[in-house]
Amino acid sequence: MVSTNIVGSKFLVASMPLLFLLTIRFSLATVLLLPLHWVLDKNQKSIKELCSQLNKRDWLIITLQALFVGVCFNFLMVFGLRFTDANLAGIIASTLPAIIAILAVDYFERVLSS
Repeated sequence: MVSTNIVGSKFLVASMPLLFLLTIRFSLATVLLLPLHWVLDKNQKSIKELCSQLNKRDWLIITLQALFVGVCFNFLMVFGLRFTDANLAGIIASTLPAIIAILAVDYFERVLSS
């Protein structure tokens, strides 16, 4: 999945502006995933009802995750594709889980388990 994303992004970033590409990506994800939520949700709760259950701290965490994990990561990845091959970018992206595990052990003093 990662390699398809990187190769596709490399192809698209050569022919369209970066911010336009990211806007299309997030718009398409919203259009596809929101109906999927309604189809697969067993409780059939409305989004308004689900959102009303969140407190301010939850909203802050969700907003920061969306900003940094969604927007910033994708922006930097696609921006970096302008300067490298898709092959090398795929190798770099595949090392991210290991890097995250190392940072979790180093900064958050987590214990790795299998």
